[in-house]
Amino acid sequence: MKYDGLYAVVTSIEDMEASEILKINEGRCEIEESLRILKSTFKSRSIYHRKNTRITAHFAICFTSLLIYRLLEKKSDSKYNTDEIINQLR
Repeated sequence: MKYDGLYAVVTSIEDMEASEILKINEGRCEIEESLRILKSTFKSRSIYHRKNTRITAHFAICFTSLLIYRLLEKKSDSKYNTDEIINQLR
């Protein structure tokens, strides 16, 4: 019970202080949320492109969409959720 709610961080990075690793790890939640938004809301899951230029373009569009969403989210002080922002843009 002493360790309930805590978890360990395992990494192969040896030349970094523990505090630096923990600081990087704090952003993991936001990264996972961003991937979830890309996959569900932006529907960028399946990529059926064969040419590298089209794959790169698809990624660039998805990244730009996520960037615009994050900027709008920060501008609005996180008052609106993903669906509300997307609906207003539409």
